Amino acid sequence: MIQIEARPGDIEKIRKQFNMLSSDVQDKIFRSVLRKHAQPVMKKMKELAPVSQHGVTSGNNPHPAGYLKASIGIIGSRKGKYPTVWVRPRFKGKWDPWYEHFPVGGTRRGVQANPFIDRAWDATKAGVTTGIKMDMSRLIQQRINKL
Repeated sequence: MIQIEARPGDIEKIRKQFNMLSSDVQDKIFRSVLRKHAQPVMKKMKELAPVSQHGVTSGNNPHPAGYLKASIGIIGSRKGKYPTVWVRPRFKGKWDPWYEHFPVGGTRRGVQANPFIDRAWDATKAGVTTGIKMDMSRLIQQRINKL
């Protein structure tokens, strides 16, 4: 799981610059920017996610090949003090990637560790962090100009 969040120090610094806006508007701006820049991370993670040749069956729950890759998505949070989005396998609806940790960490029975999540983040983090900072400045200025 990759968690993309704005650091508390960064948020507080930006909030001082545009304290004319309500905190709800600020959080909406933060969340939209984080979600936008989580897209490349999600695409890279899906690209690197391993696909088993046979799928997995556990009890009555069949997981066809490619199920883990298909379940990867962006999940936003409205809870907590700071806006946050996660890029990870989803666990709602038809998605139940309970076995996510097996390919990532490996098993004692011969499944080699495949840290595709870390590789996806390493490949995209420079562009994501730069893009977040640039978009935050631009969107904040747009909102201030509307006042």
